Amino acid sequence: MRILLLVSLIILILMSIVNAQSVSGYGSKTRTGRNHFYRGRSTNFMRNVYQGPTTPLGYVTTAAILVLFLMALHHLWSNRLPIPSNEDYVKNSLVVVEGQNDCNPFLSGLWSSRYYQYDRFHGPFQLSLLFDSEKSKVTGNGIDDIGQFVVKGSYAINTNRLALVKTYPRQNHGHDVTIQVSWNSTQTQFEGKWFIKTKYSSDEGRFELQHEKH
Repeated sequence: MRILLLVSLIILILMSIVNAQSVSGYGSKTRTGRNHFYRGRSTNFMRNVYQGPTTPLGYVTTAAILVLFLMALHHLWSNRLPIPSNEDYVKNSLVVVEGQNDCNPFLSGLWSSRYYQYDRFHGPFQLSLLFDSEKSKVTGNGIDDIGQFVVKGSYAINTNRLALVKTYPRQNHGHDVTIQVSWNSTQTQFEGKWFIKTKYSSDEGRFELQHEKH
């Protein structure tokens, strides 16, 4: 993502420079006096350097550069934002469920999940989850399009939130996948996001988790 933005930005900047050079002219250099000569050169230099867009292509290129610049800033800023810890996520919620739910969403058994990346959903993939009601902990395992994985995490009944850490033992590239979801009673599934943050890169996307009824 960063490389694509950088390459696109460089190409558009080069196009803007070529377009500016094609429309910029050489100012008058009439030597009526030393002061006038240098003032004329300075004015002409500033005019060539700060030549604004004068053609439709120039306006489009300038607008595209501005959009890409804002996208790059947003991408860099989002990468600097810390992910809330799983413990904080499951405990903190604007909506608190009073008492025990009529329908407990934290059921041990088979679940199906899917995640959104590269402009499409991947899955559903099956996994097994075991909820420990005494410790409010969850463990499990499964397999997806990357490989076999194990999960561990925590949950809170009063917030209906679940947080997991997904690890691929055989495909471990030095990072884990953090999953933070909350219960959607209308869709009867957990919905939220997955996160990957390392020293060199980061990514995130939508994540859905649904219990398989038999």
